[in-house]
Amino acid sequence: MKPRPVAGVQRHAADGLAEAKRLFLQAEFHKALSALGGFEARNARERIEVALLRARSFLRLDEAAAAVRELEAVRRLPSSADDRVLVSALLGIAQISSDNSSGGERTLREAAREASGTHRAARAELAYYSALSRWMANDLDAAESALQPALEDGPDFIRARALELFGWIEISRERYGVAGRHFLEGLSALDDAKQVDVYLAAGMLQGASVVALETLDLALWRSIKPRLASLAGIEGAGRQRAFFLQSGAMLWLLEGDTGHAWQSLSDAEHAATSPVQRAAIALDRAFLARITGDRFSREQHLERAYQDLKREKWAVRTIEERMGLLDFVREASVDRANLAREASTRYFSSRERKNGTVSSGRDARVAAAEHHARGRLSVALGDTKAARRELRAALEAYGRLGYRMRQAIAGLDLHLTTRDAADLVIAAGASRLVPKSWVATEVRRREGASDDPVSQLSAAELRVLDQVKLAKTNRQIGKALGLSHHTVNNHLRKIYAAFGVGSRAAVAVRCAEQKRVR
Repeated sequence: MKPRPVAGVQRHAADGLAEAKRLFLQAEFHKALSALGGFEARNARERIEVALLRARSFLRLDEAAAAVRELEAVRRLPSSADDRVLVSALLGIAQISSDNSSGGERTLREAAREASGTHRAARAELAYYSALSRWMANDLDAAESALQPALEDGPDFIRARALELFGWIEISRERYGVAGRHFLEGLSALDDAKQVDVYLAAGMLQGASVVALETLDLALWRSIKPRLASLAGIEGAGRQRAFFLQSGAMLWLLEGDTGHAWQSLSDAEHAATSPVQRAAIALDRAFLARITGDRFSREQHLERAYQDLKREKWAVRTIEERMGLLDFVREASVDRANLAREASTRYFSSRERKNGTVSSGRDARVAAAEHHARGRLSVALGDTKAARRELRAALEAYGRLGYRMRQAIAGLDLHLTTRDAADLVIAAGASRLVPKSWVATEVRRREGASDDPVSQLSAAELRVLDQVKLAKTNRQIGKALGLSHHTVNNHLRKIYAAFGVGSRAAVAVRCAEQKRVR
């Protein structure tokens, strides 16, 4: 006869598993794995629970191969259909995440065949992982269809996961208003659940902040920003928290609060988990420095972004990397044309980009960003015809996608090259949604400065004008600004035309006259 286990030992084992679950829900994944490392399961059921929890922790740490090993080790243990379905569902998504798509899909199909007699919670979790696999394959309609049982039959925490995935599906479809509603519903479902999953909450807040920024929805932003405090100090959700803080900084700026914007970007930098993410945050800091006139700080942030992207060998394997590099080209073009040109050459000659390793279904926003980056660089290089063509294409593409924020910026950039009031209309419309923002300020400045020759110059032309005032030669101007002799000449022609003169001496006289009048 087997000796009965001592009650105190059983309680200790149960307490250890409960503590690991608590750490997992608080996004302390390394600590959860450490707690489970010394855990001795007393039966097959506990072994399965430990394997599932360890596998979920590994997946959230982007260590899919380790998750596969954990689940393969217990795959033959479950005696109940519920446990077999859960193990197979999680194993399937782990296999897909570790680049074994065919094996993962086969495992998910095996789980589906056995799911009919299981508890609704097991079926709901299987539905979630099946939908996740379809979303990862960019089959959005199939993902939405597969997700319905998780939404309708799952307990609150599964329903919250399903609503988050619905939000990202709608973002992939560029339907931002619908996505925002799903994220808010998901947060509400998570509030109702007995277990609060911090990592899941961080993902939904990240998604909602993206929606708020791209659509200029300050009401959505105000509804989610009080939740930021709940993510403070959570290491495992650092990536999502950094994205939330980064979007939040730009939203603070749209509210006219530069102090909170600076602080939010500083906090985002501390939370960032990759060089690409840090580069994106540095670019936002450079943008904020440009808005606030902090030229010295701007130079530092642009250099930091440049070094981070260079350290990652100008990678464009993912959507995030592609957008990051294009945003660098766009922002650096304003006053570091040489760096922007280098990044542009790296991007457009990239092997990964040519091979199309990013799913084509999500390339619409990348294509719009490519037009914008080429347009801004063309402005810096003095190619007005190309600049207008590319910026107009970006403006139209952002409009189709519903990217009001990027569309407003593209509209302002286009107006710099055309001086046509019609090209200011889009930005003016956006400014009415965010009346305290820098967008509104810039629109008002341009609407009231049509007779001022300086207001007719682009940022690149203004920098050349500053050098002209210092009596520098074309060669000296080119060296100082990283521009070719041809580009400097192009900018000078635009400056002469704006002032209605034919020489740099006459430009200097006109500038002096304007200064006296003011």
